[in-house]
Amino acid sequence: ADLAAFYSDARTERRAEITTAEPKHITKPRGAPPGAVTLRQEGKTLLGKPDDVSEELKDARELSGANWSELGYRKGGKRANNKKKTAAVEKETAKKRREEARENNKRRKRKEETDWF
Repeated sequence: ADLAAFYSDARTERRAEITTAEPKHITKPRGAPPGAVTLRQEGKTLLGKPDDVSEELKDARELSGANWSELGYRKGGKRANNKKKTAAVEKETAKKRREEARENNKRRKRKEETDWF
């Protein structure tokens, strides 16, 4: 549990809850960023302490070139390209596309030009 907490987003916490599960109950959702999983059935919850890992692992992480901020986040990293859009963003982009299509509709433009009275 200490090792899992050390490599998780909770690496800056003093204690982190680690949920266990059998491999057959773990799935990765389509379009989710690497490392994101869903659990169909949870096992025991263990308490992990990220600071209790060996100094060799801490040094190896430092030497790997990974830049970690004080808050435990990776510095200079990019956001996941395959991150799902929210429903609101999709709705807004669809609305913009409809408006652009309406503006570019030649038949509508001709009709507006002839209906000047």
